[in-house]
Amino acid sequence: LAWWITRRQIAPLHALHGRILAAIDNPARAAVPPHYRKDAIGDLAQVFDHLVREQLLARGKIDSSEAELRAAAIRNTSARERDEMDLRHSRAFLQTLIDHLPVVVFAKSFRPDSHDQLVVWNKTAETVMGYPADQVIGKSNREIFPPKVAATLNELDRQMLAEPKVTLIPEFPYRRPDGVMAYLQSISVPLFGEKGEVEYILGIVEDVTARRKQEQELLISERWLRSITDNLPALIAYVDQEERYRFCNSYYETTFNSEPGKVIGRTARDVLGERGYALAASRIAAALKGERVTFEREHQEPEGNTRHWRVEYIPDRQDGKIAGFYAMVLDITELKQVEHQLRTFARLDTLTGLANRHHFNEKLTEAIARTKRSGAQMALLYLDIDHFKSINDSLGHHGGDAVLREFSQRLTACIRQSDTVARLAGDEFVIILEGRDMAAETVFVAEKIMHYMKRGFAILGTVRAVTTSIGIAIRREGEVDAEALLRRADEALYDAKSAGRQTFKIIF
Repeated sequence: LAWWITRRQIAPLHALHGRILAAIDNPARAAVPPHYRKDAIGDLAQVFDHLVREQLLARGKIDSSEAELRAAAIRNTSARERDEMDLRHSRAFLQTLIDHLPVVVFAKSFRPDSHDQLVVWNKTAETVMGYPADQVIGKSNREIFPPKVAATLNELDRQMLAEPKVTLIPEFPYRRPDGVMAYLQSISVPLFGEKGEVEYILGIVEDVTARRKQEQELLISERWLRSITDNLPALIAYVDQEERYRFCNSYYETTFNSEPGKVIGRTARDVLGERGYALAASRIAAALKGERVTFEREHQEPEGNTRHWRVEYIPDRQDGKIAGFYAMVLDITELKQVEHQLRTFARLDTLTGLANRHHFNEKLTEAIARTKRSGAQMALLYLDIDHFKSINDSLGHHGGDAVLREFSQRLTACIRQSDTVARLAGDEFVIILEGRDMAAETVFVAEKIMHYMKRGFAILGTVRAVTTSIGIAIRREGEVDAEALLRRADEALYDAKSAGRQTFKIIF
């Protein structure tokens, strides 16, 4: 009985002992009784179970924190690796971009850890400067370039550090390691650190050798063009859409009394003057619309001389648009004078200076029309030199010409300036008279001519008597046929010769 009572009292402790052992092995597996005893052993079991639950809860929190820490570590590691990868990609992209630029790009460091070292050197730098990157990166100017070049570059660096600013170095010669001469131009840019100090100098260098050659060739071409146009006897210019001169030769400048180079940039109105521009304005507008324009104009020189110009505007078409026009002006003053002389010679007899047959026909037609309108009268006198063939045979050709010239001068002296005297051919002459009383007027003129011819002709050292016969035809009222009038005058001349010469006859 005592043993049974003792075993019953110890059983709860034995169960608690088993749970404690189980909890030590794995707290999660510790069984929780459905109810507790109402004694000290039950209180002890309840406290133990509470401690176990707290331990489980704490362990769960610890496990959760550890998991979070592990996840955070993983995330941090992934972010760092991703950032490092992005940085590597960015650097690679930047290097690729720099290497594909068609200009030299380099950077020189002035940071304490890389002072005076080149840290950037792109592919174009290798080609233009002649040094591969592995011979440049991490080295100073003195370690790379010849002494004179290095000294020049170091002096430029010193100036940049002393006065940091964007600096342009215009065209300068550069001899590559292979001996080839190039021409470069560069821009240097200071890059500042957090404290405002210069950490890097960024350099951008352009190879302008090809451009320089093109510019020299263009300059030579322009000099040739200038030389050619300056020696042409013409005014040559180019005018743009704003009517401003962009080119002109020296003849153009001197013609408009402008100093060399002072025409360029000025407007056509300014150069030509108001009067000249007024004459050319509509033609300039037409040329700027694409029309080729040719015209003639007069130019008054400061000395008062008048020059004649032939002006041509030739549109300049570029990409389907009119960019301006070329102006070429020829001085045709002498040509005009020759044309005038030719027109004069075409109407004058070269031996005597009188009107020739062509001009006489024009004058006769005009006189008939004029007298018909005015109601005035007119007459036609037809003359020849008596026995001219024997005179010409005895004096020779030169003597005969001298007689004709003297005869012509005496005829001209017998008539008014408004009348016309002409030589038709050989020794045949005609006179056109206009007035109110032609019957009396023609008799007066015929007698005057007879009188003037009585004085001997001094020809080739001899004096010869020269007489003339005259046929006169009075224009009939309403008569308009010039040929008919001339035939009647010729008939009258025939009558005068038939009457013994040295006389005149009139047919009305």
